[in-house]
Amino acid sequence: MLDFLKKNLSLKGRHAGRRCFIVASGPSLQEQDLLRLKGEVVIVVNSFYHHPDVDELNPPYWLLADPGYWEQPDLDLWPLLRAINEKGLSPTLFLPSGAAPFFSRSNFGLNLNVHFFHFDYSQDASQPIDFCSGLPPFGQNVVSPALMLAYFLGCNPIYLLGCDHTWWRYTEESYQSEQYSRFYGDANQNEPSIQEAFEFKELQRTIVVQRDQYEKLSEYGKARGIKVFNATKGGELDLFPRVDYEEIFASTEPAFEALPPSPRALRSSALISMKRGDFAAALVLLERALEENRDRVLTQGDLDSLRAVCLASLGLKRAAIEAARQDLFSASSEDTPDLLRRIQEGALENWEQNYEAREIDHFEGERADEVALLNQQGEDFFLKGNQREASRLFYMALELDDDSSLTHNNLGVFWWQVGENAKAIPHFKRAIDCDPNNADALSNYEEIRKAENAPD
Repeated sequence: MLDFLKKNLSLKGRHAGRRCFIVASGPSLQEQDLLRLKGEVVIVVNSFYHHPDVDELNPPYWLLADPGYWEQPDLDLWPLLRAINEKGLSPTLFLPSGAAPFFSRSNFGLNLNVHFFHFDYSQDASQPIDFCSGLPPFGQNVVSPALMLAYFLGCNPIYLLGCDHTWWRYTEESYQSEQYSRFYGDANQNEPSIQEAFEFKELQRTIVVQRDQYEKLSEYGKARGIKVFNATKGGELDLFPRVDYEEIFASTEPAFEALPPSPRALRSSALISMKRGDFAAALVLLERALEENRDRVLTQGDLDSLRAVCLASLGLKRAAIEAARQDLFSASSEDTPDLLRRIQEGALENWEQNYEAREIDHFEGERADEVALLNQQGEDFFLKGNQREASRLFYMALELDDDSSLTHNNLGVFWWQVGENAKAIPHFKRAIDCDPNNADALSNYEEIRKAENAPD
């Protein structure tokens, strides 16, 4: 495994069971209200920074695939990075491994969390898609690696937007007069026209490859029960079943907005995991904290320094140095130069010396409050019949504290009510292990055990 791909482990299955929206660049985006996507798992691509709602949407994932971005950075990469910085965006940015040398030479000091993926020409779609190793080389269109990222994140269902693919309908007779456009019109003055980029026969060859890659990724999803829909308004992409964009939201009950764990609570849980020596779990929590820290509740540098400690402790020295340099650029801590030195020297045994015992105790209190809030929200959704949202909130609470008797009892009740007794029983048992005096868990376990005639 390439060292810089190990960093992707923290994202594997992060959004399991949540829907995802992949937003391409077609002109149909001008006719759809993308602000409906606030709070959703969203992957945008390429020059989405031109969209008027980009700052309010603040997409959590951004993916580039065209080598032109880093081979000619003045044309589009630098404008993209400047826009991210000026608008205060905080995406997780994914790029092919070919961009790694360019990014390793630069310290952008932006709100960027840079990840890489690697196309492996010995791979195909018969194997699990894993961003921690080589991917099938499906990069003829940027939507293909974005779809693979959605699979890796565990999303289901997945909706495609802005995939107009109007060039699929061009004929040899009409080609020279066709006006290919994106949602941002002429905003990118330096982009060549499609006729300048491709001769007609060459364009047709790329379409054959695009269709083949889409078909293979569609079959990959079907084989695993992952539903992929095309919610683009119009367009030529005909390989995924169509859905109406507005109807996706019409069936959602907006009882109230469920808040994800706060960045502060995620940081608190990460520190507690680090104290236990579980740096892999802590890294997942810190990545989540970065994703949710859009209002700058915490300083970027503080999260980056903790990420650096986790990465170094997991043996990912290069990624750790990158995180520490981000912290150094932000000048958020006078301890950062020392942290960078200790990472380089492999001397991180006493990382916790910067966090006094009373601060760790305070983190415990913050985490407990957040876990209680998430459980209360989940119970409210459950009573209103929204079981999917309830389970999502319970699992969020479990992510913060795996030793919460309340959370395990609620998950036991959830699985029991949906008829999955085999999944409910372990949660009731765990709830009792965490708190032998939890009367609800004791009663629920006894009742379901009798119903199942299960042994102790």
